[in-house]
Amino acid sequence: MYILNMLKDKPMNAKELTETLLINSGGKWKPSPKIVYPLLAKLVEDDLLYQTDEGQYALTRKGIRVASDAGTVSRTLKKQVTYFGKFSTLTGNTFVTKLKKRLS
Repeated sequence: MYILNMLKDKPMNAKELTETLLINSGGKWKPSPKIVYPLLAKLVEDDLLYQTDEGQYALTRKGIRVASDAGTVSRTLKKQVTYFGKFSTLTGNTFVTKLKKRLS
């Protein structure tokens, strides 16, 4: 889902995706080509991405739909965690409180 969301704005090649992942993780994670290329191949196989003539990866119509659905699910999850976070404060549930902090 993260890769699909990264490609919503513009197509990128594998190197650009890897560099963006490194930047977005604050330099903590740089996936190796052994991870990136099989993942991209799987997303192409699942008809979520296609490779352009320039070697960049772009979303298919199905990929756009899935990425859009993921955003909706993410927003709904954040709302639910916020609700349960308020409840957990009253009950002292630390799990939900920690989850709420991670999603903020």
